[in-house]
Amino acid sequence: MEQTTPSISAPRLRVGVLLVALWWLPVWLLAPVIAAAWELDSTNVWIAVMVVQTVIGLVGVLVAGRQVARIMQGVSRRQMLPTVWRVLRHGTLSAAPGPGDPAAEPHRSAARQRSD
Repeated sequence: MEQTTPSISAPRLRVGVLLVALWWLPVWLLAPVIAAAWELDSTNVWIAVMVVQTVIGLVGVLVAGRQVARIMQGVSRRQMLPTVWRVLRHGTLSAAPGPGDPAAEPHRSAARQRSD
């Protein structure tokens, strides 16, 4: 049985993480300021902000969760967090840089310059 590499979308994972981060920000503290600016009831504004923020967070969990579930299909539990972090930072599942990868070039050229 062949194991296929799951298709991971790094931008979707990043957007999902960003939406979850927005969910955790205390935006509800701005409710009295918003209510005063538009002359609205602060309780209604507070409830509306909380509902919108919760919806944004749940969409973020859904988007990021789908990508993490795809990563889980091809990675052991022990490698889960490093792999998700790698996809967030570099946008790829592979750990080693490939040939011609710009990330590997500065190290090689610096070593060559020292030997000259």
